[in-house]
Order: sequence, then C-alpha cells, then structure tokens
Amino acid sequence: MSQTHELARLLLHANRAMEQVMLQRLEQAGVPGLRMGHLTVLRVLPPHGVARLNALAEAAGVTRQAIAQIVAELADLGVVEVEVDTSDRRARVVGYTDTGRTGYETAMRAFAGIEADLATSLGPRRLAGLKSALRAVTTSATNLHATAPRD
Repeated sequence: MSQTHELARLLLHANRAMEQVMLQRLEQAGVPGLRMGHLTVLRVLPPHGVARLNALAEAAGVTRQAIAQIVAELADLGVVEVEVDTSDRRARVVGYTDTGRTGYETAMRAFAGIEADLATSLGPRRLAGLKSALRAVTTSATNLHATAPRD
C-alpha cells in the first residue's frame, strides 16, 4: 500500500473512531438515538441561531435532499426544529431545540473529556504535535481543493 493510501486510510479510520467514541459518550450522557449520519448536520449547524437547509447542505457537501432527511430524523428525536424563514417564506431554517442545545453543550463537554483522555494516552506533547499536523493536513487539502481544475 502506498504512503498516500495509508495516510488517507489512517485519517478516515481515526475520524470514524472519534465519531464512535463521541456517539457513545453522548448516549452515556443522556443524548440517545444519534447515529453516525446525524453528525453530517450536527457538525455544520451553528450552536446558536439557525441555518437554512441549503446552507447546511453546502457546508456539509451533500445534497439538500440528504440534509432534509437527516434534519427530519433529528427533529423526530427532538434535537432540532424546522421553521419557516421569516425573510423568505419559501425557505426553511433549522435550529436546535432546548433539548438539542443541551445536547450540544453535553457534546462539547464530551469532546473535552475525549481530548483529556487523548492527552493521557498520547502525552501532551504528542497530542499538540497531532493537532498541529492535522491543521497542516486540513490547510493543505483545502488549498489542493481550491486549485483543482473544475469540470
């Protein structure tokens, strides 16, 4: 396997492992029912305020239909609510319910706990190096995407 394939595989597996830990910790903290697919919306939904479905789809890099389906599932769980956009009655906006906002705050505490666990297992210096490397990977990938030829 080439180094490039190994890096891509490692990044994808690390992301998936972190998401699984997050969902497990959220369930333990009283936020049940979330699935991996729900994170598509939750990672782009602003913690305070609302966002249009189209903006969420664009930010997540998926179709409006996919976002609408995930939002409907999250609404059924009581995490988000969908309302008519007062500035354009044809559009819908999504925001957290009170329960969802509490879940968001729980998630932030869970992230802090996961990071503390990583600091313990990796050591503070290796964790700082990992963060720095991931920032560099993100910047590099963003620049590559921006300069890629478009069809």
